[in-house]
Amino acid sequence: MAFHKTNLGMFGQNIQSDVNGMVPDAETNAWELTYDHGSESTHDEYGEITEYGEYWEEYRFPEIQAEAIAATEIANARLIEWQSE
Repeated sequence: MAFHKTNLGMFGQNIQSDVNGMVPDAETNAWELTYDHGSESTHDEYGEITEYGEYWEEYRFPEIQAEAIAATEIANARLIEWQSE
């Protein structure tokens, strides 16, 4: 389940998130969070996925997700270390 990056306090400030500050985890799918796609549309006016939407779902979101998971693990470790000091 995605979480808000402020849940990690100052350790979450550099984790990549969606426009609402939500960070994907391993269970998050490409369509659960809100990302700014600039001028690209993920779906057409009929709700059908576009070529860009296919790219987003298959390639770009998994990259963002993997980076977020790795950054979250580091942030959690730093938070635990800080709490134990």
